Amino acid sequence: MKGDEEEGVGVPEAARPEAEVYGRLRLPEPPEGRPFVYINMAMTLDGKVTVGRPGYLLSGSSGDRAAMEELRAQADAVMVGAGTVRHEDPSLRISRPAHQAWRAEAGMLPDPLYCVVSASANLPAELRLFRSPNAVVVTREDAPEDRVLGLRSRCRVLQAGVGEVDLRGALSRLRLEDGVRRLLVEGGPTLSFNLIRLGLVDELFLTLSPLLKGGRDVPSLLGGPGFSYEELRHAKLLSLLRHSSELYLRYRLLPPGG
Repeated sequence: MKGDEEEGVGVPEAARPEAEVYGRLRLPEPPEGRPFVYINMAMTLDGKVTVGRPGYLLSGSSGDRAAMEELRAQADAVMVGAGTVRHEDPSLRISRPAHQAWRAEAGMLPDPLYCVVSASANLPAELRLFRSPNAVVVTREDAPEDRVLGLRSRCRVLQAGVGEVDLRGALSRLRLEDGVRRLLVEGGPTLSFNLIRLGLVDELFLTLSPLLKGGRDVPSLLGGPGFSYEELRHAKLLSLLRHSSELYLRYRLLPPGG
């Protein structure tokens, strides 16, 4: 039987987490009229994004945390769905001095814009989101007026779409009004599905964690109604790295029918 090292031959090692997982990552220029959109998620070997504790999967490894901050450091804005915010209440601060210095040299804000998509505009006031100096809530034009007014007292509100959030319109406005050239999406599954469905996602970064979860109703990488066979989305593998037993995959999403 081959040893662990031999079994890993052929998959390049990621840089050590004390340095950078992806190395000197450079993202492509944005398309016309909207930001370059890339998703970063962690999932188990069977595609689950939660492992039973509150919130979504966080592998907790030093490599995954390093990769997450590298990708955040490239972003003008980070977008998350309301469910993710309610469960996780994440902080999107850039903590590593090297990344802080890189953003300063690039003329970027110290931290990305904190964008939350909430069709209901129903977000608890105690969320860390509202302690961010550059928070944006994206909601519907016909969201309940009292909730919208409450949000406006705490952050900027961007309204787009009637009946549901117009994600395409919201991204266009983030580019035009806020100068967002690169937008990182960190879930949840429904938001990721809807962005991919609309052809608004350019790349997908996945941390594949060496865990198995199972469960018929456990959330997977994408939510929503799913794609029919004729609608399946295709992707091109751009890179594959390994750190210990974790894999870091980078894909370019191809246009529908590609």
